[in-house]
Amino acid sequence: MNTRTKFYTCHCTGMEAYARLESVMGDSIDYLPAGSVITI
Repeated sequence: MNTRTKFYTCHCTGMEAYARLESVMGDSIDYLPAGSVITI
């Protein structure tokens, strides 16, 4: 079981802010475009 936390940002964050977050957080963060679905 993977217990690692995953964070998502949406279009409101903007690509510049997302890029900054990703540079620090690596694969712990993903961009979630409008209309996307996350299956838990």
